[in-house]
Amino acid sequence: MAETEARLCTRYGAAAAKATLAKATLARNILAPVAGRLSGHPSELHRRCILLRRLSSSRNTGTTADLASRPPVEAVAVSGALRTAVVVFETVAGWRAAAAATLSASCDTVPPLYFGPPIVLVDGRDIKVFY
Repeated sequence: MAETEARLCTRYGAAAAKATLAKATLARNILAPVAGRLSGHPSELHRRCILLRRLSSSRNTGTTADLASRPPVEAVAVSGALRTAVVVFETVAGWRAAAAATLSASCDTVPPLYFGPPIVLVDGRDIKVFY
């Protein structure tokens, strides 16, 4: 892991490297309970994901579930404890369309999941998944 962080620091700077590792770790933890059921190769999964951060605790998870019912979303995994969700699109093209419309201060791209260390941030029972 230190090698990956050093490579990222050299290429993008320390702050960007830490942010990349943090986003990859969050996404990896939130997707862990459903990763085996998602289509495509695991090394390419990040190309179809958007990370939603700072979810309001008062926000109805039904709103998030509505996202899952709209194509081209394959799944939405939500962590109440981390107030974060990962939306997985069926295709990269679907991701591009959604990213163009929704990337904001609370939405971000997901870096390759293998950048995130294999540490557990949240209990898998806390993750709610919508297909």
